[in-house]
Amino acid sequence: MACVPAMRILEADLKHNSFELIPECFEDLHFLGLFIKRGDHVYSWSLRHVKPEREGGKRPDRGNRLRVYLGIEVEDTEISGFRGALRVRGRIIEAPEWLPVKGRYHTLTVGMGTRIRIIKQAITNFEIKRLKRLSKRRERALIVSVDYDEATIALLHDVGVEIIERRSTTIPGKREVGVRDQAITAFLKSVAENVLNLARRENVKNVIIAGPGLAKTRLHKILSGLNPNLRIFVEDVTSSDESGVYEVIRRGAGLKVLRECELAEAQRALEEALARIGRGNARIAYGIDEVQEAAEMGAVDILVVGEVMLKNPAISNRLVSIMELVDEYGGKILLLSPKAELYPTLRNLGGIVALLRYAIKAT
Repeated sequence: MACVPAMRILEADLKHNSFELIPECFEDLHFLGLFIKRGDHVYSWSLRHVKPEREGGKRPDRGNRLRVYLGIEVEDTEISGFRGALRVRGRIIEAPEWLPVKGRYHTLTVGMGTRIRIIKQAITNFEIKRLKRLSKRRERALIVSVDYDEATIALLHDVGVEIIERRSTTIPGKREVGVRDQAITAFLKSVAENVLNLARRENVKNVIIAGPGLAKTRLHKILSGLNPNLRIFVEDVTSSDESGVYEVIRRGAGLKVLRECELAEAQRALEEALARIGRGNARIAYGIDEVQEAAEMGAVDILVVGEVMLKNPAISNRLVSIMELVDEYGGKILLLSPKAELYPTLRNLGGIVALLRYAIKAT
């Protein structure tokens, strides 16, 4: 079965908080952007611009970019987009003896297949569990929201939903039955061929076809005929555009591939949180103060945290303590990317929401 390649953990020394890793997909890079924190030490091969020393008053040449093994003390990390490389910036603490650059700033660029060593100041049980999860093969899914004249194709993974393609066509009117049917068939075949190409490129075996009408059934038949090894699921949604893709995630809880996706889990937890708030159900806490109180009482069943919160140095240590408490009491912790559909909802609730096992305040 084709799955997402697992993160390669070459060494994990928990006694010294030392890890040697090779990220294999952009989900791994996204995790490392959260895993690596200010003050950690990161080592990897990198290109460094080296100028030769001036000799005899001569003007030095522009120098060369050499591949050297460097270690830095991390100040910040950044990853842009779904597929951008991870950039780790900090002061150089280790370099070859012939290269006098210690104390200077440098940015290590970590891409898929880059071997890096990380020595952390501290590590939480939650981070260890996430690292172990990434070391196992995971599944992704393609979601195709389709009608006779429109289709949206998206890739679903733990980081978020990546809209890969939007396409539309002009279909003749219903009076031109034969020509209309030929145009619909040609359009759906082109969609199916593109789905197959994307499935091969992204190493995907699961395809969810959704739509408001019968186009999804016709696309299912075409796609399964082209590749019978794909696992194809069909869902009813009200739209064939991007909103139809997100509707699949909200309504497709019965699909195993969605149940196991952290993004889908987190969004369903947020929907349940909103429902509880609407019903006046007291088994809910949101905002860092309320959630901390619930965590200290062991009342948190599911915790949803916005990833941006973890990058905020003013509250990150407090959040880590909350997450450790939730983990200690057997609660589930889910992170939500800023790219998620419901992230604005989470932000409006203080960036952190907990579904509780029992009410901690009187209604």
